[in-house]
Amino acid sequence: MKAVIDKDRHWYVVRTNVKAEVKASENVRKAGYDVYYPRRRMEVKNKRTHTYTTRESALMPRYLFVGLSQADMNFFKVRACDGVECILGVDGRPAQICADHVEAIFLAEIDMEFDDTRAARIYRKEEVASAKEHTAKRFPVGKDLECRVGTRCRAYSTVQGGNDQDIYLEVPSFSYFCRKSNLPGFRDQN
Repeated sequence: MKAVIDKDRHWYVVRTNVKAEVKASENVRKAGYDVYYPRRRMEVKNKRTHTYTTRESALMPRYLFVGLSQADMNFFKVRACDGVECILGVDGRPAQICADHVEAIFLAEIDMEFDDTRAARIYRKEEVASAKEHTAKRFPVGKDLECRVGTRCRAYSTVQGGNDQDIYLEVPSFSYFCRKSNLPGFRDQN
């Protein structure tokens, strides 16, 4: 796979035989054409060993993108490649798709938008790498929290910092056994 999608080429969608995407992409590439085979990665957990393995599969099963140059628009040569079923089109004529659309899918794949792995979720900032980062994300410094002592007293505090196990709060002093308190925001539940 090239590093970028060549916008000077005319791009077409090729339908492959069942589970023959890799074979078709290799054979079309050997025939001298640009091929883009979009893939996605996912982690699968082994239930016995509790380990994760990364598996790669087709993003769009049975479909590839083929780039043909203006000088060599031989659709029969592409169709004759092993693993290729047909070129998608209308009324027997192959339908060209915009290179910008192919490039958008390519860039999204590079940006791990289709991947379902822990590394991709951390990269997209959907998940954090450590317990410390998780605590910092859940309780950012300066966030106001409500602390309850029993059922009667409430105190409002501010997060000052923390680590993966503890959160450091600034709490105004108050008497634990008081029924009513002078704390701002205190409400009696009765």
